[in-house]
Amino acid sequence: MSIISLERNPKLKIGLEQYALTMPVKTREQLWKVAFQTFEKLGAPYWNADLVAKLLVKANLVGHDSHGIIRVPQYVERIRNKALDPAAEIRVVKDGGATMLIDGCWGFGQVAAWRTMEKTINKAKEFGICISAIFNCNHIGRLADYSSIPLGHSMIGFVMCNGPARVAPFGGAERLFNPSPLSVAIPALEEKPIVLDISTSVVAEGKLMVKRKRHENLPEGWILDKDGRASVNIEDYFEGGSILPLGGAVGYKGFGLALIIDVLAGILTGTGYASSPNFKNGNGVILGAMDVSHFRNVDEFKKEVDELIRKVRGSRKAPGFYEILIPGEPEAREEARRTRDGIYVEEETWKELLELGIELGIDVSAW
Repeated sequence: MSIISLERNPKLKIGLEQYALTMPVKTREQLWKVAFQTFEKLGAPYWNADLVAKLLVKANLVGHDSHGIIRVPQYVERIRNKALDPAAEIRVVKDGGATMLIDGCWGFGQVAAWRTMEKTINKAKEFGICISAIFNCNHIGRLADYSSIPLGHSMIGFVMCNGPARVAPFGGAERLFNPSPLSVAIPALEEKPIVLDISTSVVAEGKLMVKRKRHENLPEGWILDKDGRASVNIEDYFEGGSILPLGGAVGYKGFGLALIIDVLAGILTGTGYASSPNFKNGNGVILGAMDVSHFRNVDEFKKEVDELIRKVRGSRKAPGFYEILIPGEPEAREEARRTRDGIYVEEETWKELLELGIELGIDVSAW
């Protein structure tokens, strides 16, 4: 649904038609400008607008459109509803040395997660490990952006978060859990790092948003309708259905992971579990960094990680498979392809972004 009604804004409709012919393939720079100028117009300081824009476009580049530029209208709506302060910075509530409790102050979730990971890394240098919890935090986007920050310090990074209830438990028929994503990044010596970033549900809700805007049906095994019946109709989800936990016939595994993350990222942070009537909205976040040098020789550790990666990649393939990809490799390949060929933005999303830009008085001709 568009934030602005074109029928009630005829001048806006004419302006939109003028620029609509430029879609749907855009460069990294064009999409950065879209997000940056939009957020800056709404009061975001340069650093905040730049970071959020870069991370949204990064998600598009690596193939996760669900966490990319499609989120701009959602963030704009929260800014206008006073649910997101674009100029807010984090506040350290408790400092336990190797632990921190952080108030995200309802700013951009990306700013809260990035700033917190920076502080966490500094603590891990001293203590070997630091785990931080964030509450009052808006949507943080793609978790791998933060778990990867410690890699440059020869550290292992990890992030998990909960959020609004979207997922049914294994055997259930109502929304009780968030897709509750988890990301772990591990440094290597000569190989690219291992970067795992997964939801504990079959699919993240953002991917359903993308499917809906592209008017596509769903694969079997993704969602249930509001009565708990399997469905491939995208509208069944948005009319009260739920996402299934990761694992299919063994979905109790994804459900179990979501349950644990709901406790750690939800209850422990003070955000609340996803289906709680007292849930604070946004994301409850747990993130951490482990300094490899506090456990063993860094080069020896990285060399052994290299050996593991090569052993997995070089192992015998099952019929129908010609390669085994390490977590992080699909994203790296897609980033190279989209950097070369451009980023596809679905027509509905692009029109919505143009509407926002024109309404805010931005010269969208360079978009």
